[in-house]
Amino acid sequence: MSKAESLGLEFRRIPDQLDDVHEAAISDSHGEFLSGIYRWVSPHFSRQIGGGKVLVDGAESRNLFETIDRSVFERMQGNASYRPPNVLEWSARHGFDWENCDATTDAHTENPIVCTF
Repeated sequence: MSKAESLGLEFRRIPDQLDDVHEAAISDSHGEFLSGIYRWVSPHFSRQIGGGKVLVDGAESRNLFETIDRSVFERMQGNASYRPPNVLEWSARHGFDWENCDATTDAHTENPIVCTF
């Protein structure tokens, strides 16, 4: 950011850099919706990551710029009970080593997404 500022770019605020975001409590929004009643009438949905093309109203669609945030991998590495099934399935399908990943990752190419401030 200092390089951008030295070139004349002004910032209204500096973005938070949360190194411990992967340790934050997880909210069960599905279980809490409508005071918990919703979970009894609607099963939990875990969508496929990087699944390619899908049909939406009869037309082909694809998620573009789909990423998995580094905090997901950091939480998985530090918490043995946190294993999102769709992330495990994606990792197995792509032969991706989530145990050694420290970057936000493109879900289609498995390449790290590097952002510097």
